[in-house]
Amino acid sequence: MRDVALELRRRGHKPLVYSPRLGVVAEEIHSAGIPVVDDPRLIASPPDLIHGQHHLEAMTALAHFPGVPAVCFCHGWIPWVETPPSHPRILGYVVVSEILRDSLICGYGIPEDKVTIISNFVDTARFRPRGPLPNSPRKALLFDNLATEENYGRTIRQACSSLGITLDIAGFSNGNPAMRPETLLGCYDLVFARGRAALESLASGVAVICCGPEGAGPMVSLRNVEQLRRQNFGRAILEHAITVDWACERIREYDPADAMAVSRLIRERMSLTATVDRIIEVYQAIVESWETRRLQGPASEMMTAESGNRLGLVGEPPRNRTWNLLIKSQLLCQLS
Repeated sequence: MRDVALELRRRGHKPLVYSPRLGVVAEEIHSAGIPVVDDPRLIASPPDLIHGQHHLEAMTALAHFPGVPAVCFCHGWIPWVETPPSHPRILGYVVVSEILRDSLICGYGIPEDKVTIISNFVDTARFRPRGPLPNSPRKALLFDNLATEENYGRTIRQACSSLGITLDIAGFSNGNPAMRPETLLGCYDLVFARGRAALESLASGVAVICCGPEGAGPMVSLRNVEQLRRQNFGRAILEHAITVDWACERIREYDPADAMAVSRLIRERMSLTATVDRIIEVYQAIVESWETRRLQGPASEMMTAESGNRLGLVGEPPRNRTWNLLIKSQLLCQLS
């Protein structure tokens, strides 16, 4: 959310951010000069488009800004907060992987022509490539908010130790959050990670082995990077149990030349700027489609809200939930 908002503003658009709970990231966005609110009533002028992520936040914005079209972004299929909302003004959905596209089409009945895949991205200006990798890895990092010495972190450490590699663990659950990962990742030769963390590590020029609390995946290489990218380096590729033998086998696949080639490919094809180009194309298509349609009315919107309430999708969320909704304001006038 932060990265996209900053890039949109750099291009002359006017993003606003709404989240019912504000924290450190909200302060960072606000300090960059982008308005951040925890109540949509504080936004006096309706946006041209709602970029929604997470069910309740997207529905809140749609309810507060009648007549404004929306596109919803989905980054997962397991957490309830990612349940894709249905509303007559949601004209499109963006997912980060093929398995998420299939989930929306086959699990939620969303028409295929309304779903677009835009892979996750990395800010290549922020995550700079490190120098040449050594012939053999000496320092490794387990980079995941759920990793600890009490779970699979212990197994990864045993494998690294048996091969003479030191291991650090970075993440909230281990009491060692990495608030500035761009300054951290380049200090390592090898990183164990998944999803966005894997992508940022690859862009930083280090070798990456995919793993997470869900299971173990492969070492990223030129042979498999396109396949892994299509699945967002995420849950769908973590097919094996995390064992010492598995970790040792993957570590022995370490190839510094191949890792550097993968890094160059990631930086070229999955940059923030290239991704925001595609996001803006989706925005423009949604706004243009809405201008020619405007089909919704009060009755249809009331039916949508009542349907969501029957499904248990509207109400008080759990205390530990996360919040994330991005509203792009006055986007149309900049795009015209």
